[in-house]
Amino acid sequence: MPPKKPQVPSSWRDELALRWGFLEEEKEPCAVVSHRMELVFINAAGRALLPEEWFGKRCFEVLPTVDEKCALHCPTIRAVNESVEPVYCEEVVQGKARTPFEFGVAVIPLAAAPGQDPAKAVLLFRQKKLQIGETTFQTQLLEDAAALRKRLAAKSS
Repeated sequence: MPPKKPQVPSSWRDELALRWGFLEEEKEPCAVVSHRMELVFINAAGRALLPEEWFGKRCFEVLPTVDEKCALHCPTIRAVNESVEPVYCEEVVQGKARTPFEFGVAVIPLAAAPGQDPAKAVLLFRQKKLQIGETTFQTQLLEDAAALRKRLAAKSS
């Protein structure tokens, strides 16, 4: 029997697609997460890489190297709840072919949105290629996240 897909109301998906659809233009994988760390929107680059069943699930339910206890020390969750600036973290993600990829992730906290929008942060994923060095990689990802943050702010105003 195939795995059961999450039961996410189509109206909720439609609203999120309208609000976050502009992220489809981003070349790198992006995901929008709720305050509960549920993946509520994944752009085309992310959907091409990640299994479809990720939508609506919490990060610790889909990332292969984490579990529910990660919330106690996770820099992503801390950034989502406490930071105002993008924060760097790393994840190993198993793609659709179950091949592990190591990613640098820029966590871009979002200001509280009006209404029922559950979005709390945007995650910008970039596959690690350390030919440029760890510090340069992290700096460039955070700079690109800051630029995306400005675009996000412009879209919400």
